Amino acid sequence: MRFLVDFAMHVSQPLQNAILQMTATKIPTLAKTTMMTIAHLTLKVELKSTTKNKGSMKFGDS
Repeated sequence: MRFLVDFAMHVSQPLQNAILQMTATKIPTLAKTTMMTIAHLTLKVELKSTTKNKGSMKFGDS
């Protein structure tokens, strides 16, 4: 990310604008996708552990 910004400072204005525009549009999408994937995996793990806990609690109660 930092490299792209530094690089953009050394090139012509139109190209600089294009790079900054591309960076501005691509990075958030990537971040959002990554966050959604992490959230999805976390939810899966939580559901598994919750199901496991309920099973053992039931077993303990009876």
